[in-house]
Amino acid sequence: APYPGSHPSVSMSRPRPWVLGDDEVVLDRLECMCEPGGSLIQSDASRHIVAELAAQFGRTEIAIASRIENLLNPTHNAHVRMFYGAGKRVPPTPRTAPTKLAAAAPTPAVSVECSGLRAELLAYRSTEAERLGLSAFRVFTDAQLDTVLAR
Repeated sequence: APYPGSHPSVSMSRPRPWVLGDDEVVLDRLECMCEPGGSLIQSDASRHIVAELAAQFGRTEIAIASRIENLLNPTHNAHVRMFYGAGKRVPPTPRTAPTKLAAAAPTPAVSVECSGLRAELLAYRSTEAERLGLSAFRVFTDAQLDTVLAR
């Protein structure tokens, strides 16, 4: 039977071991929503993504939150595998926790396409992807770009 925080299809049996591809998905979706120490920042967005990942992988939401913390913990085997083993990712650099931005004065509406911001962000994404040896969508997706530009 399912238990609290789990997807209805999750049973009490032991889930399959985490594989590198699953870890990459969890890291890509949740890393930006974590405190510098690896703790998941509780927000509607993070809870929504955790619920999606729990359903996708047939795991509990607690297991997903625990996994992102393990992936960002330099002493955990999952982190070592991701950044120094088979994953060959560049280790994350220390960063500060997200802060609330001060309310800015309203700015006149300017077409993002005309401003050149989209082109600049796409160029940055390509440069970073090449520098890190990743696919461009691993830096940020088109959907994430559209969300930023809509603000």
